[in-house]
Amino acid sequence: MSFKSKLAAGLFVSISLLGANGAIANANIPDAARIKPITYGNVVDKEIDVDWKNPKVKFDEWSKLIKVTSKVSGDYYYVVLDRDYKTNVSNGVTEGLITRWGSDTVTGYQYMYGGCGLWVCTSGSDFREFSGVIELYYAGETYLVYGDSGEYSLPQSFISNIISTNGDQSLSIKLSKGRGDTKVFPVGKGTLKSIARLFQAEQKTWQKPKVSIQISTVSKSSLPAEDLIPKIAPSVVSIRTDKSLGSGFIVSTDGLIMTNRHVVTGSGVGKFQISTSSNQKTTASVVYIDKQLDFAILKPDTRLQAAPLPICYLSYPKAGQDVIAIGSPDGIAGTVTKGVVSAVRQPVDQLRGLAPEGVLLVQHDAAISPGNSGGPLVNSRGELLGVNTYGLNQTADGRSLQNINFAISIVDVLKALELRAPVAVNPKLLNACGNIAQ
Repeated sequence: MSFKSKLAAGLFVSISLLGANGAIANANIPDAARIKPITYGNVVDKEIDVDWKNPKVKFDEWSKLIKVTSKVSGDYYYVVLDRDYKTNVSNGVTEGLITRWGSDTVTGYQYMYGGCGLWVCTSGSDFREFSGVIELYYAGETYLVYGDSGEYSLPQSFISNIISTNGDQSLSIKLSKGRGDTKVFPVGKGTLKSIARLFQAEQKTWQKPKVSIQISTVSKSSLPAEDLIPKIAPSVVSIRTDKSLGSGFIVSTDGLIMTNRHVVTGSGVGKFQISTSSNQKTTASVVYIDKQLDFAILKPDTRLQAAPLPICYLSYPKAGQDVIAIGSPDGIAGTVTKGVVSAVRQPVDQLRGLAPEGVLLVQHDAAISPGNSGGPLVNSRGELLGVNTYGLNQTADGRSLQNINFAISIVDVLKALELRAPVAVNPKLLNACGNIAQ
């Protein structure tokens, strides 16, 4: 079997992180969100991002903290690049990985290329993104990390552990399907020290916004999807930049938009293009991020002419309940899918990393794809149940999975925002979600 055919025969697994992310820039970001300049220690300045994906590129800044600044806008962000590899002295094959660490993301690639060893020469090369679940081992803890297109959103617990230990422990990355027998790669100590500096410098304290929710009037009985969608679609938005896309929805009476944190962090911009099914367009800025629960709140520059979604703020959904997901998979706005709640569960075992302990995940089988991230999951009366976040497509060992999707419960999101339930004049009129059914 040839070198390239061995690579092609390998199995690679995938999990969809329903959005896109990269590094955070500073353009038009509120003061609370700005990246503070790192003024201590050695920082390498670059005017453009390096060709870090090429394993053969001549590059002297591995393991160093790099400040990348735009020539046009002056915006900047920080990254740390790491490369770990080994060469087989017998056949000359070099294999390894390259990782790019941002403030709360890691992007990775595996690579192989041929050469001449003591006994034989090999030719060909292969270079592909990380796929499936990756595991991070640090300070005796294991972190399951989920992503898509080689890019992964780092759990806040992992970031906090790096900060508290100052990066003094050993860090390794385990790939769900490595090259040959190589599945676990160590991250260099110099790289880890730079990552710790990056995390320490970019910890932000966000002031919780005043989000105003209201008791809504909803149908007493379930509505057919064709009757329900016209009522809720105007409140769903597409969120786009040149590098990423996602979904969101109007959550409050003052027009604030909710989405996933991983949709808006790492996009490289401070303003996001917002559009609705009625062709309203505006831009919006991030005003709050919760890394633990993976949600964010945006404030549009021009208020959209649409009502907030009715919110199921008093109760969690039940298994078997009909649900509808609306979003912009692959940028196709206004896409509607139907399903049922499969379970309401805590993020334990293989679901660790999706949400912190104590938070409930709404598992459902309404089809979602990249770009759906941040969109609403609603019941058959149009009441918001959760924020769509992840789709699980395959296991770490390559087995296919279908219709296993997750949303962060809106009840837990509202708890994190420390919101109080609206006061009803006559509580007897309220349904299980806290709205008036008629």
